Amino acid sequence: MDTFVDSAWYFLRYLDPNNEARPFAKASVNYAMPVDLYIGGVEHAILHLLYARFVTHFLNDFGYISNKEPFACLLTQLLSDIRIFQGMVHGRTYKTNSSGKYLKKNEVEFSANQAIEKTTGEKVAVFWEKMSKSKYNGVDPQDVVKTYGADAVRLSLLFKAPPDNIIYWDEETIIGITSWLNRLRKMVADVDSTKPNNTRAKVPEINYNKLDKKLLRATHQAIKQVTYSLEKAFTFNVAIAACMKLSNILQDIPGEVAQKSTQYVESLRILCILISPLAPHFASELWSDLCLKREIGSSHILYQSWPTYDDSILADENINLQIIINGNRKGTIAIPATATENEEALLQYVKESRIGQELLRDKVIKKIYIVKHRKLISFVTDV
Repeated sequence: MDTFVDSAWYFLRYLDPNNEARPFAKASVNYAMPVDLYIGGVEHAILHLLYARFVTHFLNDFGYISNKEPFACLLTQLLSDIRIFQGMVHGRTYKTNSSGKYLKKNEVEFSANQAIEKTTGEKVAVFWEKMSKSKYNGVDPQDVVKTYGADAVRLSLLFKAPPDNIIYWDEETIIGITSWLNRLRKMVADVDSTKPNNTRAKVPEINYNKLDKKLLRATHQAIKQVTYSLEKAFTFNVAIAACMKLSNILQDIPGEVAQKSTQYVESLRILCILISPLAPHFASELWSDLCLKREIGSSHILYQSWPTYDDSILADENINLQIIINGNRKGTIAIPATATENEEALLQYVKESRIGQELLRDKVIKKIYIVKHRKLISFVTDV
C-alpha cells in the first residue's frame, strides 16, 4: 500500500505496539488520543493530515475508536508562494549577475558597498535564499555547535522567529545569545553560598521591601508568558524574550539586596526551570551550581515541577481612572486598584483629586456611572 496510507494510522499502533491479535485495543486508543500536537511541513498539511483524518473518521464511524479527530492542535510550516517555504532557514546567497553562477562566500569580496567576484571582478547579487549545498549558502551545524554550543545555537534559531516564519541565518544572533547565557552563569556564580536570614521568608508579603515585590511580580509575569508561549502559542521567541526580561530585572537588583533576598534566589531558581525546555544542558549546569550554593532541591532540573503563576500577584496595584463630566473627558487620576470595589472610596478619591477639586466642588451631581472594565467614571452635573 502507499506509504501515506500506512502512515495514516501509525500513531494508533504506537499506543498498543505489542498487540498480536489486532492493530490496537480500543481502550488504549481512547485513553491517549487525540495527539496533543501535530508538527509538519507543507506536504504533511495537505497530504498526510488528509489521510490521517480520513482513517480516524472511518474508524470512529465504525466504532473502533471514540475520538473523531486525530490531532488536537496543528502547527505547520506553510507554503506562502511557489518559491518560499515558511519556517525554512535562509542563508546569505551570492550569485553572479551575468551567468547566474552561485559563489562561495570566500569567492566574493566587498568594495564600496558592492559585492564582486574576486577572480573576474564581476558584480555579484547578494540575497537570502533557502539553504542548499548547491548554492553554497548552508552552514555546517557541527561547526557552529562546536564553536558556540548546542544550547546557544538552539536558542538562536528559536529566538530569530516563530516556527512558521522564515529564519535568516546570522551568527550575530548567536553571539548575542551567548552573551546572555554568560550573564546568567555569572548571576548564579555570584550567589553567596551563605544562606540569607530565612526569617524574612516568614514575614507577610506586604512587609517585603519594594525591590522584592517588584521581583516577585516580574517572576510571575515571566511564568505566565513562558507557559502560554510554550503550551498554547508556540512562540518560542516570545518565551525566550520573557526569560531575558526577567534576567535583566535580576541584574538590576543591587548586590547587597540580592545576597540577603530570599526572593532573588527563588526567582533565579524559577528562571532555570523556565529556560530548561529551551536550553536543557545549560539550565542543568545552572541548576547544579545553584544547588551547591542554596538548598533548592538536589534532584535534576528535569524532575522539577513546572512553576505556576498567581493572578493576584499580577494584578495592578494602581490603575488610571478616566474622569468624564457631562460627556467630556477631563483627564485621569491614579488610584489603588482595590478602590474600584468600593463606590464610596472611589468617589472620595475623585473628589480629593485636582480634577475633582476644580470641576466638581461647586456642582450638583445628578448621576454617576462607573464602568469598571473600562476604568471609567462619568458624572452628570448641573451646568
